[in-house]
Amino acid sequence: MLFIQRTADALATFDMIQDVVRGLGSRARLQVIEGGDHSFRVRGKRRPDEEIGKELGELAASFIQEVVA
Repeated sequence: MLFIQRTADALATFDMIQDVVRGLGSRARLQVIEGGDHSFRVRGKRRPDEEIGKELGELAASFIQEVVA
């Protein structure tokens, strides 16, 4: 399982997600978006949604390739 979590998400706190991932053990991996909010936007960085989506897609694709290989 891949969890892509933001450190500035007011709706799902980073500590809460860390606890969930820890509880799942080796079956789970946490990918951190430092400073990201609930929409994966990072304060001070103006990026189009398409760019953010592409980055998230690349993270997920990399994880899938690693798991399937």
